[in-house]
Amino acid sequence: MSANDTLTGRAQLTFLALKGSELPSQIRGHYVANSTQKCFGIAGQLLEDEPYRYPESCCLEPTAKYRLTLLDYESKEYYDIPKVTKPIESDAAVLQTEDNATTDDNSTRLHFETDRFLVDNAAWQHCERYLHQFYLELVKNSNADGKDDIHEHLSEEYDVTVCLGTMTIALGSPR
Repeated sequence: MSANDTLTGRAQLTFLALKGSELPSQIRGHYVANSTQKCFGIAGQLLEDEPYRYPESCCLEPTAKYRLTLLDYESKEYYDIPKVTKPIESDAAVLQTEDNATTDDNSTRLHFETDRFLVDNAAWQHCERYLHQFYLELVKNSNADGKDDIHEHLSEEYDVTVCLGTMTIALGSPR
């Protein structure tokens, strides 16, 4: 793939939040391009120093901001997206590159729209199957390993939502 290639395909994004927190702090997922079957891994972190509520202007929709990294599984190249936004009031909201976050033509951009989402046990089953390494890390860190109902134990510590939908990626330059 070269810089400025645009791909459209299907993605699955998992949003993970500590129980009781207002925003998911992590994003993990996969993307498969329709035309090429090219696959990418997706990982993201909440930009905690970015304001998401604007008390001086109640009319602006509260928006969470994340830093994402895409990994091209075939070439092993990483593509960084410094800032993507997602309204916090809806689990099925659009996730997209912030308009002013990219200043050059070699920046990677994305747009994701959810058409289906999973929560609770269905979301944990999805994570276990499709994000197995991430799932195992959560199990290990939560001391849920060996428990009768691991998903129930994880649900006591985390809120998880899996969003399935269409994603368009405009690849910029890799790292």
